[in-house]
Amino acid sequence: MRTISDKTLALLDRLDARNGLLPRLFGKDDEVSNKLEQIARAGEPAAIPHIIPLIFVGRPELAAAAAKAVQSLVEIVSPAELLWLDEFMRWQWPELLPKKIDYLLSFGSSSLSILGLASFHRSGYVREVVPNCIFC
Repeated sequence: MRTISDKTLALLDRLDARNGLLPRLFGKDDEVSNKLEQIARAGEPAAIPHIIPLIFVGRPELAAAAAKAVQSLVEIVSPAELLWLDEFMRWQWPELLPKKIDYLLSFGSSSLSILGLASFHRSGYVREVVPNCIFC
């Protein structure tokens, strides 16, 4: 997996700082969306695991922007990076349950990329649900 540049790390750090409880309730989605777009344009798939949690923050606009950024990065993942991503993602989504897989369908064209990543989940129960969603 490619390393993450200092510039992208700085953007990811700002996202983490802005996604505490108060910013989640009162923050500006356009600022976060802008940073997610910058991260996607940087073309560093190693940022994917840092973006995934934003899909579950409970704010639709922010979740959609995160999903779009993930899709952009998944599209450029090499086979070698895919192996690393598979291993890393197995431990990234402890909160992902089979009943939440349907939620991942709400991101339009980005859904397929996110479902593909969900197929790497460590839980066989989650992995079992994914193909049914992909082919529905």
